[in-house]
Amino acid sequence: MIRSFAIRATTLAVALSTLARVESAHARPRPDNDNFFFATEILEPLFADKQQTFGATTEIGDPTTCSGNSSSVWYAYTPEVDELVRADTFGSKYDTTLSVYVGELLDELDEVACNDDAVDSQSELAFEATAGVTYFFMVAAFSGEQGGFMRFHFEVIADDMAAG
Repeated sequence: MIRSFAIRATTLAVALSTLARVESAHARPRPDNDNFFFATEILEPLFADKQQTFGATTEIGDPTTCSGNSSSVWYAYTPEVDELVRADTFGSKYDTTLSVYVGELLDELDEVACNDDAVDSQSELAFEATAGVTYFFMVAAFSGEQGGFMRFHFEVIADDMAAG
C-alpha cells in the first residue's frame, strides 16, 4: 500500500511539473520597459516604438489617476531646452491611456497630463516641457483591460519656447 501511494505521488509530481513547464513556455514575455525604473529613454526629438504589451504588468505603485493603469509600460524624456512636446498611441490595437508624470519615485509622482480616448480608443497629449526635468510617460490599458499591440509616438513640436 505504501509503495502504491509513493508511485501515485511520484506520477502526480511529474505530471504537475510537466504542466508547469508547459504553462511557463506559453507565458507572455514582459516588455523591457514594464517597470518604472526600466523606462525606455527617449533621446531624439522624434521617437516611435511598437511592441506587444500582453505580458506587461501593473506595477505596485503605478499611478491610477488616468482612467486605469493595467498592463503599463514606461518611457522617459529629459529636454535640454524648454519645448512643446506631443505623444500619442495612435495605431494601437487596444483601448489605451496615456499619462505623463514628474518625480523620482514611482509612488510619489505628480501628474503633468493625462488622456484617454482622444481619437476612438487611442490617446494623445501635448504639454510644455521644462529643460532639465525628466518626464515619465505611462502607456496603459484602460481600466483593467489587457494590453496588446501598442504603438507609441513622441515628438518635439517646438523647442526653445522662451526664445520666441
